[in-house]
Amino acid sequence: MARDYATAIHLLNSLQTNAAILEAVRKQGSLLNTMSLPEFRGFVQRIGYKPSDLNSLAIIHVAGTKGKGSTSAFCESILRKTEIAGHNGLSRPLKTGLYTSPHLKEVRERIRINGSPVSKELFANHFFNVWDKLEATKASTLSQCPRQPTSSPTATQPAVVDRDHPDKPNYFRYLTLMSFHLFMQEKVDVVILETGVGGEYDCTNFIEKPVACGITSLGFDHMSILGETIDKIAWHKAGIIKVGLADAPIITAPQVPEAISVIRERAKERKASKLIEISDQDIKSLADIKLGLPGAHQRSNAAVARALCQEWIAARQAAGASVHATPDTIQAGLQDARWPGRCQHVRTPKFANIDWYIDGAHTPESLTVCAEWFRDVVTSSTTASATEPVYLVFNCTHGREGSRLFPPLIEMFKNVPLAGVVFCTNTPFEVMPTTESDMTNHTVMPDPELKAQASLRDTWTALTQGMDAFAGTRVDVAGSVEAAATLIDGREGAKRVLVTGSLHLLGSLLTYLDVDCS
Repeated sequence: MARDYATAIHLLNSLQTNAAILEAVRKQGSLLNTMSLPEFRGFVQRIGYKPSDLNSLAIIHVAGTKGKGSTSAFCESILRKTEIAGHNGLSRPLKTGLYTSPHLKEVRERIRINGSPVSKELFANHFFNVWDKLEATKASTLSQCPRQPTSSPTATQPAVVDRDHPDKPNYFRYLTLMSFHLFMQEKVDVVILETGVGGEYDCTNFIEKPVACGITSLGFDHMSILGETIDKIAWHKAGIIKVGLADAPIITAPQVPEAISVIRERAKERKASKLIEISDQDIKSLADIKLGLPGAHQRSNAAVARALCQEWIAARQAAGASVHATPDTIQAGLQDARWPGRCQHVRTPKFANIDWYIDGAHTPESLTVCAEWFRDVVTSSTTASATEPVYLVFNCTHGREGSRLFPPLIEMFKNVPLAGVVFCTNTPFEVMPTTESDMTNHTVMPDPELKAQASLRDTWTALTQGMDAFAGTRVDVAGSVEAAATLIDGREGAKRVLVTGSLHLLGSLLTYLDVDCS
């Protein structure tokens, strides 16, 4: 077996949970795994670490519904410009590690060192290091936990993931496990660690001593796992606060009253040393800084990141590390931050007449922010593009409902004339390669009849029925990003296209357009 990047991705994809199994578990009422942390500790031990070993990574742990990726990117950019004195007395920039999800084009985007995705060679090397260690303990693991049948799961016997390697963690957990191993072996000075879903039972939460924890803006997402109300969601997100860890401050973005009260209560219960609530004044103090990530909403994320980095630097200094950053360092980090797929403008030779505006937004709150950003783009235009027709390309996944997501977009497009809408799948090409790739997704049921897109179309049509602003808007469905782009490009003249909703949709567009996501 080759031990290259392509083989690593093939094996990684074999760890995805089959869509049919996911649906069987979902029908039981919840996808929440309350045993996630002890299970993950077992995997950590199988590859040769104790949880306490990872304290050396000096982790900043970030949870939230909106902006946790952007906040993590801001943190990484600031700390990459921060200096530390080495054993020889000479200063050097911190070596940063960043772990986020999902990826847009390539899996290796999830694991970054000094802001750049790890190389394919480094990814493959550490992938197989972890794989080999798990293989070495496979027999004993399976003998202790014999494989159970996957048919007819019940509340007392949940469905077991039916895949080729039942002794190994699933896709996300494997990447999380591998990222810790990679960061340890590459000897980074700090890791900015983004949670996957929630916080309390998220596998990233097995860490014992983060240096600081951040909670970005909370909203409604992953409700089948986290709960239907904002206080339940806040309970999960605030689960990253560690019990009895007196020297790990918590920084939270402004929250709605129901959320902040839960965060305060959990911080009190867990005896957090400090809870810092970002204020409007904290956010306004960044008004004169041109942030590297566009959009007025990014000032809140930047304020959380600034506070996290200040607390991290102070904690490391208190621990004896010669870490130094000036206000100018922090400002430069905020200005130079980059995060693909968020409020991003793209032009490519492939479609010379199209300006693409892309923003991953899959909650009502994040779509409100997206709509505000795009409205500002359109209304502030003073060039010939101000008269170019506007199109929307949209998709959402995992049971998210158009009726909840569309209102912010509809409200914005009442004042921004919309020529057409295309609801398309997350598939980049009309004819997909037959080999496994970074874009392979076994967790979604095939939908050749485009029922999901037709449902989105029907919901949009119903919500805009009778509105004069949408009387001339054409609404289509498409089986791929390529089909959607070709459809829009076939209409006369230059155009501006907002692509939003699923991050997987954005990744497929960037793949089709061959845009660099590094």
